[in-house]
Amino acid sequence: MRVRLLARLRRPNLHRRLAVALLAQTVVVLLVTALALFLVLRQFLEVGEAQRLERLVGQVSVHVASDKHDVLEFDHDFPDDVHVRLLHQGVVLAATPGFPPIPVDSSLGRSRSAQHQVLTRELREDGVRYTLQLAGDPTGTQLALRAYVMALAVIVPVAAVLVALLSNLLAANMLTPVARLERAAAAISSSRELRTPIQGVDATDELGRLANTLQAAFGRLADGMDREVAFLRAAAHDLRSPLTALKTRVEGVLANRRDASAYRAALVEIGLDVDGMVRLVNHLLMLANDGAPNDLRRLDLVSVAGEAVDSARAARPGVFLTTSFAPDTPEVAGDATLLAQLLGNLLDNAAHHGGGAPTHVSTWRSPEGGAVLCVSDEGPGIDEASLPRAAEPFFRTDSARTRAGRGGPTGSGLGLAIVKRIVEWHDARWELNSAPGSGLVVTVRFPAPLG
Repeated sequence: MRVRLLARLRRPNLHRRLAVALLAQTVVVLLVTALALFLVLRQFLEVGEAQRLERLVGQVSVHVASDKHDVLEFDHDFPDDVHVRLLHQGVVLAATPGFPPIPVDSSLGRSRSAQHQVLTRELREDGVRYTLQLAGDPTGTQLALRAYVMALAVIVPVAAVLVALLSNLLAANMLTPVARLERAAAAISSSRELRTPIQGVDATDELGRLANTLQAAFGRLADGMDREVAFLRAAAHDLRSPLTALKTRVEGVLANRRDASAYRAALVEIGLDVDGMVRLVNHLLMLANDGAPNDLRRLDLVSVAGEAVDSARAARPGVFLTTSFAPDTPEVAGDATLLAQLLGNLLDNAAHHGGGAPTHVSTWRSPEGGAVLCVSDEGPGIDEASLPRAAEPFFRTDSARTRAGRGGPTGSGLGLAIVKRIVEWHDARWELNSAPGSGLVVTVRFPAPLG
């Protein structure tokens, strides 16, 4: 129990990831903002210092050619943190104490040297050209920037802690509906009542759409489970009947002594029963296979249909089969074995449910360029209410059940279901048209083959 609890605590969850994401995003924004403000502040201070040096130029007086002792004179309010130097042809004529090591050949205008803001101006005195340099002490700017960085060192961690708390609360608030939806889905899954309504399906936001998706998924899963249960029950019923008949036949054969010919006849009948069960099992396996064949090839539909009709005539010589194959019937991209089984199932269905009525097989070219296969019989047909369910596995109409009870031919109830699956595997479309007393018409439309 302790190991499971620790594993659960260590396992990352959406709440934690969302809170960390919000915190990381906010911290990144804070750091980027702080850096931008630092750059803006430094630029502001440098521009202010440059403007101050521009104003201080007018407070400096130069007396090179006079008899005054001082070459440079300053107004009484001239700041002490600004250094001044006078040059003539690269030679220093005068400079305030502590003038920084700035090159004497600095270009005119603003520049930066020795961590100082430097303003270089040209002066003319008695027709002689002089150079005046003013250098601002960077101490004030550095102190201001250092104070800003120290403030950030306190503000950013405190802000990060506050943001972490707020992010955790915000993540919990944002994920509360998700947690509620998770609990509802878990409850439905554990109870197996998959059609139970989920709260929030009426909302129009993202959670509402998620709830609708879950509701639809649970509904499809419930429908699939119902179909699976019905399929298994029908399969068990259809397997039990031939197995019971086979067991009865074997017991009857073993009950009395018979001659060799009687035993042989009994074994032939038993073999026919076994063949029927093998076909049923093969049909069940085909319905359980979800994967479509990958080796579809261009086939002559007329040739495949002709061979299937010949096999049906040999198996049921009493059924009247006619054909009409259009010469321009195009080829189809398909599997020959599956297409033969498709047509064989359609003919078996017509023989079982058509009561031995005449059956017609035809092919032609569709207006879209694909091939069309049609199997029609003149049997009793299917009523309108049963027609939509004709392709369901093990579905039988009431008339088929009646014939089964009287010992008539019925089949396994998988013929049209197999046809539907083969049609889907070939990307084809099919139609069932029938009315009581007018027979059944099955039309399969294949797409035009590529290439």
